[in-house]
Amino acid sequence: MSRLLLCAFFVGPLVLAVASSSADDYIYWTAGDATAHTSVVRRARTDGTSVQTLASFSSAHVLTLGIAVDIASGYVYYGVDSDAGLSYSYIARANLDGTNPVNLINTYTTDIQLDLVHGKIYWSNTWQGNPGNRGIFRANVDGSNVEKLLSYGPYEGIYGLAIDPLGGKVYYTRATWPEIREICSCNLDGTGNATVRQFGVEEYPLGLGIDVGSGKVYWVDRAGNAIREANLDGSGGVQTLCTPIGALNFGMCLDVVNQYVYFPAWNDSLQTSDLRRVNTDGTGLTTIVTLPDYIYYLALARNVGPVNPFALSDFKEPMGLKKKLGSTLPVKFQLFQGDAEVQTPEQIGQALGLDTAVWPRILLYDATDLATELGIDLPEDGNVGEGGDLGDCFRSSDGNWIFNLRLNAPIYAPGSFLVKVKVGDIILEPGNGMFQTK
Repeated sequence: MSRLLLCAFFVGPLVLAVASSSADDYIYWTAGDATAHTSVVRRARTDGTSVQTLASFSSAHVLTLGIAVDIASGYVYYGVDSDAGLSYSYIARANLDGTNPVNLINTYTTDIQLDLVHGKIYWSNTWQGNPGNRGIFRANVDGSNVEKLLSYGPYEGIYGLAIDPLGGKVYYTRATWPEIREICSCNLDGTGNATVRQFGVEEYPLGLGIDVGSGKVYWVDRAGNAIREANLDGSGGVQTLCTPIGALNFGMCLDVVNQYVYFPAWNDSLQTSDLRRVNTDGTGLTTIVTLPDYIYYLALARNVGPVNPFALSDFKEPMGLKKKLGSTLPVKFQLFQGDAEVQTPEQIGQALGLDTAVWPRILLYDATDLATELGIDLPEDGNVGEGGDLGDCFRSSDGNWIFNLRLNAPIYAPGSFLVKVKVGDIILEPGNGMFQTK
């Protein structure tokens, strides 16, 4: 492994554009500092301000590569690779501000991703000096229980990872010498390996991100120097979001809330990187900050609320039918954490990291005003199913959560309504939550 030697005269970061950002939203990255000749871990707000160095390694034989952030637990994970050998190469975990770093796992790394639903960290190892241990790995987020999921040979590289924990998939980019370029997937345990999309030698996919909700995958094409997008299931063609000035490297990260792609572009003549952002429809290409960094990998830490460990089934019949005013509508559904059914309030509380039982709650909206929640008469203890079938309270039966919704005036009139489910602070919405009254 050889470290890129970067040198330039550069004084401080240059902020070129300001974007809407929460005080808790940060971009984290790993890089080689072209001015100080160090390998670093840094972060900045998503508007390009408040650049901070979280870790710095002065040795010319050290690279910082993959990076991932768990904002809920307050940790950043990053890879440190050393020419001195495996004993000096590791995945570190530190507080979000870089303090209290801990060596979790001795390994070489390329990309790093987290599965916070199942408490796992995934990484790829593409280091040529360690050919017998190249592949995709995972472990518990505390560094225990290391597993090798996939192996690959000395002429293969896996440079980008993305995890769909609820869908049970790992997506990754794969390149072999001389001709194979593809995006692949496998199950979380490494089984079921499949090719999602293949490319010719004129393309070289590296870092990638997925938006499961819209069914899209985004990646860096280093050979074409472009950010590209396609359907996650492999159907349809490839779209080019942008072909920026400057050389693209491994990393990119996706903001699925605001529909942004963040990526670095290296200017070799100036020895600087522009940290850039483009909308997922290809518009709004913007440079948010210019840095003396050769940036490798990026991670977004966006304060979007609690991590959702649950999946909700569609509501069972008779949802979707017309119901008479004054009747009762049984709202039935199943709740899952991964592949396991969640059937008790104690299991819900445990999944949320709480020591108390948590019952689901029903949220009700008029279809003509989805911004306003309608009130529901509930028992004092909040949806607890002690009332059985008497209405407006939950019970759990045969794996189903059941809430008997009484369709009484004045809440209801003839019209259409939408039902959602709230579990703790998490709102879940199935695809068939609409019903009508007559």
